Amino acid sequence: ILLLDEETNVLGLVVAEGLSQSVVDRFQSADQADWLSHEAVIRREPVLLSEVRSRLQSQFPELPVNSIGAAVSVPISARGEIVGALTLGSRGVREITASDRRLLMALGQQLGLAVSNARLYVKAQRLAVSEERNRLARELHDAVSQQLFSMAMMLQALPALIERDPGRATERSEQ
Repeated sequence: ILLLDEETNVLGLVVAEGLSQSVVDRFQSADQADWLSHEAVIRREPVLLSEVRSRLQSQFPELPVNSIGAAVSVPISARGEIVGALTLGSRGVREITASDRRLLMALGQQLGLAVSNARLYVKAQRLAVSEERNRLARELHDAVSQQLFSMAMMLQALPALIERDPGRATERSEQ
């Protein structure tokens, strides 16, 4: 599973099951234009390995492309917006039928909704934290403003108090 970074709009590998670490490392450092998943994102439809097998063999020589019987990459989308790609492979030869494609597209849409909801949840959490910080800042500002106002009122009253009761004025100014 690869997801598009919301800020950079670059695909990033988030889950890789059944691949060696060296293949994953090579995959992550490769030009995205050569990825099966990138092709699915660009086309906005499933892409079969048979359509890009020779390109993958040249890009990933350590990947036993010939030992992969079938592979397909489908876009992950939510509300019409592409958020990533799901790529599945099988060692056995398998024809990907029109029914399989429809099922995979539906799966991609379900995954897209889950990703979109998770991202919205994270944004909501960040917004809640920001709102709480702003609320605390307002309260702190209000408290400081009230104290400053109180001190200003006391300073205004101090000259009159000094004239009437200098001892008490000294005591109040020390507070």
